[in-house]
Amino acid sequence: MNEVSLPEGDTAELSKYLVSKLGGEVAVEPAPRVMARGLRTDVYAFGLTGRGLSEAWSGPLVLRLMPADIPAAAIEREAEVHRFLRYAGYPTPELLAVETSRGVLGRPFTIMERAPGVTMSRRLMSRNLFRTHTLATAFADAHVKLHRLPVERFPSQSGGSSVERQLRSYRGWLGSEPEAAEWFEWLDARKSFVVPEHESVCHYNFHPGNTIVDDMGALRVVDWSTANIGDYHSDVADAIVFIRTEPIRESSRLRALSRQIGRRLFVKQYLRRYNSQLALDPQRLRYWEALRAIVWIGNMRALLPMALARYDSGSETFERQAAALERYRRKRMAEFDAAL
Repeated sequence: MNEVSLPEGDTAELSKYLVSKLGGEVAVEPAPRVMARGLRTDVYAFGLTGRGLSEAWSGPLVLRLMPADIPAAAIEREAEVHRFLRYAGYPTPELLAVETSRGVLGRPFTIMERAPGVTMSRRLMSRNLFRTHTLATAFADAHVKLHRLPVERFPSQSGGSSVERQLRSYRGWLGSEPEAAEWFEWLDARKSFVVPEHESVCHYNFHPGNTIVDDMGALRVVDWSTANIGDYHSDVADAIVFIRTEPIRESSRLRALSRQIGRRLFVKQYLRRYNSQLALDPQRLRYWEALRAIVWIGNMRALLPMALARYDSGSETFERQAAALERYRRKRMAEFDAAL
């Protein structure tokens, strides 16, 4: 798939849907064009013209096409998470429409306002160390703000401790992996070190690619499909595991080294800033880093076949990240045991 625009037929169906929803003379203009393509989700930028549109519908918009097989309950729950966050004043784009059926575009979709700016990942590519420090500070502040939200009204999927919930879920998902018995034996034997938990609203995919920063430095967080209640250490661990192991793609060794140094500075400042506001227990963090590294290893292995089918690139990037995650897992487990 190399299309940069939504097919004309789908654009016409989207226009009919919006006329029915908003009333009046509404036209899709500009037409939806690809902003990002994930393994199972496509994101398009578009706009509307017409009389009587509200301020939210008059601005730049985002169409997010989801997998056809995603349960309606999962889409509705993510919409509830968005409403919770907006009510709490957390910086995330406003969700404007949710369609759980496949009747309009062949896939479920959501429409939301388009946050101004570009991803933090893109801004970090400038290799400006002062900007790296500033962005890491904003990243930490946004994460702390999330973890300080009241959990009582959050649309949590289930009760109980997050460590038990995650171990149960990931054991079922990753149980066929060759190393699974070793992984979960280690995690089960040490889970008592992370209970009782510091309950917080967690994103579980909080990384620079899911944060949009405008020219004034204001930050908005997107992609809440995995959000849940958990110990904030687990969410911090998930963030730093991903950032530290994501492959660096540069044309020269010098540029790659510069990016690597910038990444280290980013994580260092992020953890320093975060810890100055919410205390991080090193041993809890090591445990959760090991667990979340295992989750990401599973993700990489599961996503590889889809990536090869969807993208022109080979498997090298996924294999490199999986190898980095395996090294990370081993290191954190060894450090945890050494600190006992």
